[in-house]
Amino acid sequence: MIGGNVAMLAQTDLKRMLAYSGIAQMGYVLAALAGGSAQGFNAALYYFAAYAFMNLGAFAVASMLSSDREEGALLANYAGLAYRRPWLAFAMSVFLLAMAGLPPTAGFLGKIFILRTTVETGYVWLAILLIAGTAISLYAYGRIVRSMYARASHPLHDAKPFVPLAAVSAALCTIAVIVLTFFPFTR
Repeated sequence: MIGGNVAMLAQTDLKRMLAYSGIAQMGYVLAALAGGSAQGFNAALYYFAAYAFMNLGAFAVASMLSSDREEGALLANYAGLAYRRPWLAFAMSVFLLAMAGLPPTAGFLGKIFILRTTVETGYVWLAILLIAGTAISLYAYGRIVRSMYARASHPLHDAKPFVPLAAVSAALCTIAVIVLTFFPFTR
């Protein structure tokens, strides 16, 4: 959990960052299951579903910005994205902020559910590690979001003008992450 988040800090490649993030995110799922409670299972299931959409959406955005040379994987190419492709910057922001666990996102609710179950099942030390991991991931993802909404210091071009499958995937994942934010309140 912490190791995956720390490794994210040094990355300049989005796909590698998401891979390290996947390790950390699965740590959250395992933490929810640690107590062996039904509440923990529900928290793990909710977070896993939300994370699947967050991650698939982030990869869809990266693929929309990539050509055969993989420019969309380089974090430097996200600088100023909001000025070139505002919808993609918005979608990527939703995914990254949800993975970081910021409110009001499905990632935030999932992490709250997991923290609650770890504390209630006696794993307070694990909850503290989860909070530390969340702080690290917030910094790592926050750098990218800040970069997307800042003006680029050098002109960048978009590698691909339009990728229909990736665009539909990113749109559906954005909607799913937003809907999952409200899903727990509908029961």
